[in-house]
Amino acid sequence: LDLDASALLHLQRLTPDAREQELRNFLGGFDFRGNRADATIRPFSGGEKARLALAVLAWQRPNVLVLDEPTSGIDPAGRQDIWALLQRFKTDSPERAVLLTSHDMNEADMLGTTGARCSPTLPSPLTPPPLCPGFPPGDRLVVMANGHVHAEGSSLFLKRRWGLGYRRRERHCRR
Repeated sequence: LDLDASALLHLQRLTPDAREQELRNFLGGFDFRGNRADATIRPFSGGEKARLALAVLAWQRPNVLVLDEPTSGIDPAGRQDIWALLQRFKTDSPERAVLLTSHDMNEADMLGTTGARCSPTLPSPLTPPPLCPGFPPGDRLVVMANGHVHAEGSSLFLKRRWGLGYRRRERHCRR
């Protein structure tokens, strides 16, 4: 992002022939309305800059968004806004996909909730449950460590299989 440009100017640079009102309407969907669309973005918060980055990407109508920790360092309200925008991006067109990395299971829950799976119990912990007849394929979560896949499935499947929280092992030494 160009910190000395406005949100409106970012989109005008991408499509100089677009009508200004069309650009303003689009930016309004990302909560950049009125003077906020015309202001330079340098003083914007991290969440506002992240929203603008998503707006710039969405304006280009890609079929796939690849995001690395999209809400890292953003306040809770900003995170909710970005999650809502990403959900809207996915549901606006069936051909669209969002691929993201996150260490936050809440984020995975919010963005990976369209699928349904039949069974939480399987012979192998690495095998995801089969798709239920009549349900869409849905979103998949993959747990990786050191470059290897350790688990895959829906959010609900992973929680049922691996638990809801952290596991901590402690050793107590006697002196």
